[in-house]
Amino acid sequence: MGELLALLGGFFFSSSNLMARQGMKTMERNGGQLVTLLMTNTVNIIALLILVLLSALPQLTFWGLFYFGLAGVFTTFAGRFFLFASIERIGATRAGLFKVSAPMFTIFLGITILGDRLTPTDFIGSAVVLSGLYILSASKDMKAPSANIGIVPAEVAKTREKPFALDVGVIFGVLSGLSLSVGHILRQLGMRQIGSPIVGVAAGTVVSLLCIIIYMLIKNRGDFENITASAKQALCFKKECRGYLWCGFFNTLAQYLFFASLLYTSVSIANILISTEALFNLLLVALFFRSDEPLSPRLIFISLFILAGVVLVIL
Repeated sequence: MGELLALLGGFFFSSSNLMARQGMKTMERNGGQLVTLLMTNTVNIIALLILVLLSALPQLTFWGLFYFGLAGVFTTFAGRFFLFASIERIGATRAGLFKVSAPMFTIFLGITILGDRLTPTDFIGSAVVLSGLYILSASKDMKAPSANIGIVPAEVAKTREKPFALDVGVIFGVLSGLSLSVGHILRQLGMRQIGSPIVGVAAGTVVSLLCIIIYMLIKNRGDFENITASAKQALCFKKECRGYLWCGFFNTLAQYLFFASLLYTSVSIANILISTEALFNLLLVALFFRSDEPLSPRLIFISLFILAGVVLVIL
């Protein structure tokens, strides 16, 4: 049951990435992240109200809410921040592939912090995934991203013309994986205190929303204009932000499924299965966005090689 929930979570995380890819064509990244968090919090409020009406709200504890809130900083804020920055530079497919590094970090943290036990096959699969990521980083496909990623800051556009500029996008992708892995460990700790996916997602996204607002205020030196403009676009379901709105909706579903999977399986296994979003990225891009972000046979082969390592870990 937990494995199935995690796989479904991977599909919705992939859908969220591709909607972010579309949103970047009409809206800048920081405003887009704010829009996704507004959508996520809206869905959470509705879900919490349903729990209250059904008298199904679980008993809350301080440490449970603390772990969930801190997890939100590392996942919904930092993880998504680095992921969007990576997508902005190297595209949704390639960014998702580097995000697959998250299970490797989670395995290490799961062993050292949660006491997870892994078999020799798990370690072999981990080595295969890391090897695939290294090969991908050196691939010629990584040297030629689409010129039409979307609306990006001027400094990002300039770096694309410089040698090794894509290394920044790769670094952001790996940082996204590291941030997510730390957040996943905290989520597991939170679920041990409060076994509710809805409460877990809600607590994390509220903290994440506060983080992105503070970040945008610091970046814009206290100017509320960008924040209020993004919020108004989201509330009015403006065309410019629809991609990010759908991104937030799919991301919320993915988070619910991931939290629920932690009730039935270990965080290490759940996170590895969530990483199948890389395969879903390939399939969805091939179906809907091939003209914007073409896929080469080499990239597909490396992706399958990485996912083969994921399968070894599952076995």
